[in-house]
Amino acid sequence: MKADAELQQGVMNELKWEPTIKAAEIGVAVKDGVVTLSGYVDSYVKKWAAEEAVRYLMGVVWFCNQITVKPTVEPLDIKAKIESAFQRNALLDSRRITVETRGGWVILSSSVRPSWAERAEAQWAA
Repeated sequence: MKADAELQQGVMNELKWEPTIKAAEIGVAVKDGVVTLSGYVDSYVKKWAAEEAVRYLMGVVWFCNQITVKPTVEPLDIKAKIESAFQRNALLDSRRITVETRGGWVILSSSVRPSWAERAEAQWAA
């Protein structure tokens, strides 16, 4: 098994090679092969990318992703942009789809049951 300091350096190197994140945003702690990631990023994609970069690294016994997502845009801005994208999309009936933002999540709902194709199109547009 790798020493904790060596494993920590390996994790930091992997994070440097991950193009979607800035390695300086992520803190890395290692104890007995357990890797803990911490810090702040502006999207869930970056949080997931950091996790995926180290998940299968040799020597990692377990990992804990404590990275906090702090979006840089306001939820109302996101809601307005998604609604605008729905209105521009000819494959969607934007009047039937409700967009709600709650705690960093976007929730799409419809007054009628959409087809799988319409559901996928709404998710893609959002």
